[in-house]
Amino acid sequence: MIAVFRSMPGYARRLGLVFLLALGCVASVAMPGCTADTGPLPALAFSDDGAYLPHQLAEGLVVDEQSPIPDVPKPLRFVPVPSRSSSSFDGAARTVTHVYQGRSKLDELETFYRAAAANHGWRPATAGADAGPILTYAKGPETLQVALSRAGGVSTVTVLIRPR
Repeated sequence: MIAVFRSMPGYARRLGLVFLLALGCVASVAMPGCTADTGPLPALAFSDDGAYLPHQLAEGLVVDEQSPIPDVPKPLRFVPVPSRSSSSFDGAARTVTHVYQGRSKLDELETFYRAAAANHGWRPATAGADAGPILTYAKGPETLQVALSRAGGVSTVTVLIRPR
């Protein structure tokens, strides 16, 4: 192959190099996992517990109907991290720490959880308290905090429900 390439006239060789360079640029943009809001994403990503994290199929997030907490749903294609999760109920209020990981932009996660909280009766706990990567809400005898972070192409959601 290299011998054939070297035997080509100079203009054909340059044209071939330009074609290969263009093909490489197109492939690097078109392949999933090559760009993100905070830099390159790995082609494969895994949760803290070693579960494979699939790519999102489209822009925006959708509620997973199998969410472990019915009134605080997790996004579809996010996986639970059992080693960092726990829950209990004292008869009046829940004490829950659930961690989910997946591949999404932080702004999509924030939009998802703001809408999910409102749709499930959670109200902002205090004016301005739900700004930034920690969203704070209240409902009945409970307080909800949703912490959002992203590192290495993996987004982490930490859901905390505590008695007020």
